[in-house]
Amino acid sequence: EFSIKVAGISGIYKHHDYQRGIYEKEPFTPKTLISIYHQREYDVLKLRMLEEPIDIFMSHDWPDIATQYGDYKSLIRLKPYFKKEVERACLGSPALSFLAETLNPGCWFSAHMHCRFTSNIPGRRKQLTNFVALDKVLPHRSYLELMRVEEVDGKKYFSTIPHEQLSPVESKSEHTVELKFDPEWLAVTQVTLPLLPACFICSFAKILGSDPSYFKHINPDTKYTTPKELEILLAQKSEIQSKITNEQLHVPKAFT
Repeated sequence: EFSIKVAGISGIYKHHDYQRGIYEKEPFTPKTLISIYHQREYDVLKLRMLEEPIDIFMSHDWPDIATQYGDYKSLIRLKPYFKKEVERACLGSPALSFLAETLNPGCWFSAHMHCRFTSNIPGRRKQLTNFVALDKVLPHRSYLELMRVEEVDGKKYFSTIPHEQLSPVESKSEHTVELKFDPEWLAVTQVTLPLLPACFICSFAKILGSDPSYFKHINPDTKYTTPKELEILLAQKSEIQSKITNEQLHVPKAFT
């Protein structure tokens, strides 16, 4: 059975909101209307707990290391006002850079910067993540990417299909596409639900700090001893996942 595992995270990175809880609620104020779409450490913790390979990852913001592995000079010529951030390797989200290295998905799509940019990000699974940032959805802009996914000896390979090479045969699939919930993510959601931070300030840095590369991206000056909290959560996740049956993963075609 050929399957593709897709994961993602919404929002953009703002350091002053990153370690806050998910406290926004109706009625929204002008300030919470903005802060509600800022990335939170809680969501990064949940994604960090994914241990099985991810084929495609999607985010709005860029991993801030993406520019270091691509043609950043062309990017600066196109967007000169990115120059300082590119040179400091901070154009985007450090939290997403951490996830890019640890999860090391086959392909990563982003948006946000309103330009097309590609790079190959190395990661822990000893493969390169094919990073593709897409442009704004406007006429004559590169906002759509066509990808071919092939599996050889259990390993998936991703390649871009130029629009002019897309044939009518390739545009129609003879295979039935079925959406399924991911059992690992269901287990992660259940394990982390009691940790859902509704308070204003709530950091999971000590849990994520068990990963040596975490503070390399988020706060290089912070030092933590290796805690056991993440190991405990991962063990709980595995136990819950082992009890999930295939029948529970079906997504109805008429879901709303």
